[in-house]
Amino acid sequence: APTKAAAPAMTRPYRYDIPWLLEVRDSFQAVPPAAKLPDTGRRGAGAQDGLTRAKSKPRGGDTQFGGIFGAGGALPDPRSSRRPPPPSGAKSSSELSHQRSAGRFDEGPQRGIMLPPTVEYKMSETGFLSIKKSLDETATLILKVRSILNKLTLEKFEKLYKQILEIEIPSVEVLTGMVDEIFDKALNEQTFAFMYADLCSRLSKDTEKLIEANQWKMEGKKATFKRVLLKKCQYEFEQSGEKMKEAEKLVSNGAATEGSEEYEKQLAFFKTKRRMLGNIIFIGELYKQSLIQESVIRTSCLETLLAEAQSKKEEDTVESLCKLCSTVFQRLEQTSQGIDKYFAQIQKMSADRSYSGR
Repeated sequence: APTKAAAPAMTRPYRYDIPWLLEVRDSFQAVPPAAKLPDTGRRGAGAQDGLTRAKSKPRGGDTQFGGIFGAGGALPDPRSSRRPPPPSGAKSSSELSHQRSAGRFDEGPQRGIMLPPTVEYKMSETGFLSIKKSLDETATLILKVRSILNKLTLEKFEKLYKQILEIEIPSVEVLTGMVDEIFDKALNEQTFAFMYADLCSRLSKDTEKLIEANQWKMEGKKATFKRVLLKKCQYEFEQSGEKMKEAEKLVSNGAATEGSEEYEKQLAFFKTKRRMLGNIIFIGELYKQSLIQESVIRTSCLETLLAEAQSKKEEDTVESLCKLCSTVFQRLEQTSQGIDKYFAQIQKMSADRSYSGR
């Protein structure tokens, strides 16, 4: 009886790891050109078919690829412990892996690696200059003051105050710039107005000898830290009313979306109002530090604001009056004149329904 032919044994496909292929790459000749492989009409098919036929041939049976894959024409068995020795001077797989991870190869032409062209940079004749170096001496010193004030807190006050004293004041322009920086910080940070008033009180005393030696003049009078500061406060107090009127004319009562022109106008109005109230509070704190005389507070500030509030009945003026009263009344109450007459006028204003309810 005829016997049934035995099924051919199934062999597992070979798998080659990349480090091993790189190690044995230089041991064989170049792969024949694709023109010698059969064209099947699909991309990459010829090379695949050629490799398939080479693997299907028994060892030693085909000599077409014998010069490529060694004697016998078949791919070497990766499971075999006998591997072809690498050529002299060839790198190990660990070295090749390290070079590949580093993105470079030191020796020999490489396939598939495109290195960018080397660009030589030339030194410019006019190199970049730091902004601080390009500033003049006055601006540099004022910038140092601003940098210290940005870090000023109650806990670091003593330490940073010593740094401010170490800043040189060679001209009246630097003195004016220092006062401007402190003044702007006090107006924008109303909660810490008392701290900046204390700072001004100390600087007024500690810089007095230095300024007297230079004999600086400002508007025909001797320029001192205290004089420059009070001149700044007076100018801001006198101009705040006009600035508020101009800002109110540009603002409407309607709602405004962020980024719109009306929104920008309302933002400018609130900044102007905040600066006005900040100046009032700072003036009161300077009075408590004895930098402003009592007569100035009573005549130029309290009585002026009371007269404007009673005549114009403007909400901003009334608010400024209340801020000043809450700041200076505690000390004014201890003086001989007291504050009774101011309280009487304020009480009369509170009973008037024509004022804003707020």
